[in-house]
Amino acid sequence: MTTILTLTAMFSGIRHTVPRVSYISYLDIWMVICLLYVNFFMFEFALVVYLKSRKKVELSKLLEKRCRIVFPLTFLLFNVLYWPTVCTI
Repeated sequence: MTTILTLTAMFSGIRHTVPRVSYISYLDIWMVICLLYVNFFMFEFALVVYLKSRKKVELSKLLEKRCRIVFPLTFLLFNVLYWPTVCTI
């Protein structure tokens, strides 16, 4: 929860320093993706805890193991696609 609040405060602070535009900027895309990933991790954690409470330990371990690989790899893929696009403009 603290991470979401920190990202929101950071986003709000940065929005006040850049000019207002009527379209979606690359900064907006970056911040939304970061917030989405933090939420995905939080929901994954809640799901794992729920599965463990329902005595589905093997399923929760499998989910946690896959998410430890999938989430960082997809965020890395996003960065590999995002930063070359932003830096060439």
